[in-house]
Amino acid sequence: MILLLVIALVTSLQYQFWFGEGGY
Repeated sequence: MILLLVIALVTSLQYQFWFGEGGY
């Protein structure tokens, strides 16, 4: 259960970082 939560959180942060850096 906790593992899924961590994965979802990390994925969300990664998407935010990529969109912020890419600027596309």
